[in-house]
Amino acid sequence: MKRLTFKHVIIPCMAVLLAACAGRAPVKPLPAFQPKTFDTARYESGISNFLVILDASSSMGEPCAGQTKFTIAREFVDRMNRTIPELGQYAGLRAFGLDDTITRKGTMLAYGMAPYSTGDLAAGLDSITGPGGPSPMHKALCAAGKDLEDVLTKTA
Repeated sequence: MKRLTFKHVIIPCMAVLLAACAGRAPVKPLPAFQPKTFDTARYESGISNFLVILDASSSMGEPCAGQTKFTIAREFVDRMNRTIPELGQYAGLRAFGLDDTITRKGTMLAYGMAPYSTGDLAAGLDSITGPGGPSPMHKALCAAGKDLEDVLTKTA
């Protein structure tokens, strides 16, 4: 009797539990975002330059909180871009981890260093279509150093 119970009850229950663990969580939409608008006449920038470095490596394709890590990171940069007022700063957007057959360096400057424009930085962000390739963060940081080589003022 014990053997019959194990075969007919326990094994099917274990199979159901394992199958339940293998399911993927549904993709959750990111919360809506409305950027705060700033009266540029009342503010001045605390920095003269900024450079955003975006991880676009294959590990960013992994799920996190109902989205891929890449989607969350990209949305973060987009929301930051839509919030920062254009106050004469110079800006850049560098990505790393892209498919090496495209960049051959594992990193690329998608925008800048140029006078900051919300629309131009958004276009640079749009050129980074998805995650892929290894994670050569060291290459991106070395290249970022060269991007900022001629910068003598306050930088973020």
